[in-house]
Amino acid sequence: MRTRMAGMAGLVALLVGLAATPSTAQVFTGRIDVTAVDSTGAVLPGVTVDITGPRSETQVTDARGEARFLGLPPGTYSVVGTLAGFNNYENQNVVVVTGAVVPLRATLAVGGVTQQVEVLAEGS
Repeated sequence: MRTRMAGMAGLVALLVGLAATPSTAQVFTGRIDVTAVDSTGAVLPGVTVDITGPRSETQVTDARGEARFLGLPPGTYSVVGTLAGFNNYENQNVVVVTGAVVPLRATLAVGGVTQQVEVLAEGS
């Protein structure tokens, strides 16, 4: 009985020791999470979001107006959001650091409507 108790105590000590050991996995990347909205705060699906920097990538926002850029090397990025009928969103100084999430709220204002009309008059 004493041997069985000693064995159980040893097993418990081993399990506690393993659980307390820090993980050796390290994260060397960061991410940018973009939420595209209009000037009223309504989400905008279908916004093309381009990032350029240490890595370049393009995504289109989903039904919740979100685009996620994962596994980015640390550095400074430029983020541009475009959607027809809206002015572009642009942020030239988005800093990504190791292990961090950079949340961006990209507000796109409604763009002015422009139309070009050519009028031709015939002489009599």
